[in-house]
Amino acid sequence: MFPRRRAAGLFLPAVLAALFAPAVFCPANARADFDYPDFSSTAGLNLQGSAAVVNDGISDVLRLTPATGSQIGSAFNTTAQQVVTGFGTQFDFDFTDPGGISDGSGNPGGDGVAFNLASALPGSAVFASSEFSVLFDTFQNAGDPGSNFVRVLLNGATFALTGDLTSSFDFSNGDEYRAEINTIGDAAGTLEVTLINLTTNAAPQVVISQTGFSLAPTFATGTAFAGLGAFTGGAFENHDIISFALQEGPEPLVTGGVIPEPGTLILALGGGLLPVVGFVRRRLRR
Repeated sequence: MFPRRRAAGLFLPAVLAALFAPAVFCPANARADFDYPDFSSTAGLNLQGSAAVVNDGISDVLRLTPATGSQIGSAFNTTAQQVVTGFGTQFDFDFTDPGGISDGSGNPGGDGVAFNLASALPGSAVFASSEFSVLFDTFQNAGDPGSNFVRVLLNGATFALTGDLTSSFDFSNGDEYRAEINTIGDAAGTLEVTLINLTTNAAPQVVISQTGFSLAPTFATGTAFAGLGAFTGGAFENHDIISFALQEGPEPLVTGGVIPEPGTLILALGGGLLPVVGFVRRRLRR
């Protein structure tokens, strides 16, 4: 397993863009509607089933399931979020100690993690009834494209599906990954899912970019409860969430970035640059 760390929040293109862009002010209301840079506090989260906070030797992480069979765990924010007009969410994760039965490609470990939106706050660990889910799957069942893939479900039906991502993203290899999901809420109905390997610091890859997407028919009130869930069966692994944030609104998250803190000012005038706060979060070994 590679040494684990948190990568820098902004990649070079974003930094250069900030240097030469007009003055931009990110007001307090542009920050995430919830933001857990770690899980030293779980205030505002409803943990169900096997979900628990553990220290992995680097920081306090949210372990949705331990590496044992037949587990299910979920964590939902208890405040409904405005999602119909667009939202962006990102979470960092790693899966360790894969074991149990092997999948169709001969790989152990399962079953991955899902980001979910539900019209009602789940009263148990079962998150499969969520109306919208993005699954980061690590087990190849019959008909699946491979051992590592992303599937988008809307009202129980597949809306988008990647091919096998194993050559670029082997989720069960112990590396840290970042998942970003952006719905722009524009007329085209844009949905994008981006993955980043934080351990290798590789460039972000957009694995799903789909138009014709709308949550309006599904969430009549415009709001939904957001959360993460994972389960194991005959295959298992530790499903650890390192950080989790969500921002309302049609402005997408900066790819590879971190949601700005309130009142952050980036100012470039005449080639001069006032001090810039870099959105950098790192996990350091203790």
